[in-house]
Amino acid sequence: MRRILFFILLLFLGCQLTAVNGQHSSDTIVNVSKSQYVKDLFLQAEKSWFSGNFDDACEKCFKVIEYVEKNVKKRELDRSFYKPLAHAHYCIADIFISENYRNLSLMYNKKALHYFEKFESDSVLAHSYKFVGLAYVETNIDTAKYYLNRCIELDTSNKFNKYDVDKAIAYMLYYEEGYKDSALAILRNNLDKIEHDNVRETYHVFLGDIFINEKEYDSALYHLEKSIGGSELHNLGKYKNGSEFFVQLDAIRSLTILYDSIGDFEKKAYYESILSKLAFDRVDGEMNRANIIDLYNDHLSRMNEIRRERTIKIVIFVATPIIIIIMVLVIFFTHINKRRNKNLMSIIDDKELAINMMEEHLTDIKFKNSIIEGKIKKKNAEIQRLSSHIKDLECEMADVNAKIEKEDSLYDMEAFYSSEICSRILSMDNQAMTQEDFVLLLSTANKHLNNIFAELAEQYKRLKKEDLYYLCLVIIELSDKQISSLFGVAYNSIRVRRNKICEIIGINDKKLNYFLSTKLK
Repeated sequence: MRRILFFILLLFLGCQLTAVNGQHSSDTIVNVSKSQYVKDLFLQAEKSWFSGNFDDACEKCFKVIEYVEKNVKKRELDRSFYKPLAHAHYCIADIFISENYRNLSLMYNKKALHYFEKFESDSVLAHSYKFVGLAYVETNIDTAKYYLNRCIELDTSNKFNKYDVDKAIAYMLYYEEGYKDSALAILRNNLDKIEHDNVRETYHVFLGDIFINEKEYDSALYHLEKSIGGSELHNLGKYKNGSEFFVQLDAIRSLTILYDSIGDFEKKAYYESILSKLAFDRVDGEMNRANIIDLYNDHLSRMNEIRRERTIKIVIFVATPIIIIIMVLVIFFTHINKRRNKNLMSIIDDKELAINMMEEHLTDIKFKNSIIEGKIKKKNAEIQRLSSHIKDLECEMADVNAKIEKEDSLYDMEAFYSSEICSRILSMDNQAMTQEDFVLLLSTANKHLNNIFAELAEQYKRLKKEDLYYLCLVIIELSDKQISSLFGVAYNSIRVRRNKICEIIGINDKKLNYFLSTKLK
């Protein structure tokens, strides 16, 4: 078993070392060819981009991204890969913005910016920051200001960046913050300095829109006509691709709105016809837009497939050693369990043997116990018979003792009843006793009844003299009504005294006579 486990572990370690060594050697050899392939592929895309073949440029840029994602590991990424990756993303972003896909352009500009920050000069970074900032102008002012400020900070000498940033700042000042004069001052200050026609035309379109919004139609007309280079039809629509087309389209659309506002419907119809012409001229461009979106969707599908394949590889790479370890552990614990089960079975057999012996011994004990129980029953019957005889003897002895106690009793009730004070009390007819009579009654009772009331007074400290007088009269078997006459008080007072005495002694008032009779035995 141990040899099998050792062989499996040795095989696993050998495969891992071979894979690692082979990977390191192949990475060293292939890495140069990978970076050269990526560079050549982007140069082809750049050539198509400059020649205006946007479909081919976009497709090759997508291939650059896909190739790096599929074939280059993160630890292999360096400047040789960052540069073509950054430019490929920037190229795609520029194509998307030229086709008016602003959100997609923003996404790829930010990815390009991420790669440019790793190697590129300040001027290229500033250009990327500018495009990202412009994309945020209409949605998030704070983010737009951050990127635009970074653009100016990185490259203060680039006039084109400054013109675009100033125009964006003027847009935010006017439309977002309501500072018309500040926005116009920035635009007019730059307008005379701009040499590039397309940039100047964008300024004129922006000024025209502001003046239309402010209902200053003469100024708006001046700037809008400047933006399209005159009103001759043959000059309109001279651009069919890129940002120039959208500048011209915005200018003509604004002119249509302007003439509609002032009521010049003839010129409004004229510019609407130009818009229609531009729309027909743009049909081929719309086909290109559709082709680019198809390319983008295909690219997303391929990227998802690449990521899925990579995930599968990672899972296989991680799962393989885990599966091997699990197999080893299963084999190991199976062996351990077999040994443990064998030991347990041996222990169980020993326990069963011990249980059988104990059962036999228990059977013998039960048999002996049944014999002993029979003898015990006989003895118990004999004991019960003797106990009954003893009880009879005890009853006879109790009768004898009672007789002896009666003969030797210290309580002389007859002497007490026949005493002078008791005779006088019994002969009284609704007359009250004097204090001397009560004292004599108590002393006579103690004399003939073995100091019973002295003991009660000692035992129950709360009993008063009057309570003891009452008890003496109760022993003579006088009723509470008779006693109330002898005390010279109301009947209820005597009942209250009786209840109080019973409470002190701790008995029910109906058992007072019984209590006194037990004391006289």
